[in-house]
Amino acid sequence: MGLVIGSGLYRRRLIEVPSYLEVPTKAVVRLALGNALGEKTRDAEVLDLFAGSGAVGIELLSRGASHCVFVDENPEAIATIKGNLAKLGCDRGVVLHGEALGALSVLASRKASFDIVFIDPPYSFIELYRSSIDFVLSHALLKPQGVLVVEHEKGIPLPTAAFSRAKSYNHGRSHLTILWR
Repeated sequence: MGLVIGSGLYRRRLIEVPSYLEVPTKAVVRLALGNALGEKTRDAEVLDLFAGSGAVGIELLSRGASHCVFVDENPEAIATIKGNLAKLGCDRGVVLHGEALGALSVLASRKASFDIVFIDPPYSFIELYRSSIDFVLSHALLKPQGVLVVEHEKGIPLPTAAFSRAKSYNHGRSHLTILWR
């Protein structure tokens, strides 16, 4: 199975999806994200946490992000993301293999910070939403003018107090919440 990149430099290019991935981020969700972020994407440093195929990070790179760190703990996902980046001839991505909080800890120790952080854990792991968001905020992984994007199922409580603005988009089972600082 493959996904098509919807816009920008890699528009209409097909990328692979790991075989285990039940709910890859839909094209309509990726397009809504890119459109909502608009110029915020240009030259942005991006973190794609729970990256799966890397489709979201690649979509943002296609729209002009300068760099993306892709994180996933599944070896098949890591191989897929690396293959997708190679197929596109994209050298603006770094792929980290590891559990999300461990990878965030490594990034925090390197004093990394991002303009856009995308969090999309498997829907059934509700506790990963809170722990990932809390870690990103408490370790300054999101820049002061950064944007946190969360893909989730309806009913997942998200902390919005640290943000000046929030916008949600519903696309069937997938909900996309964008939180601006």
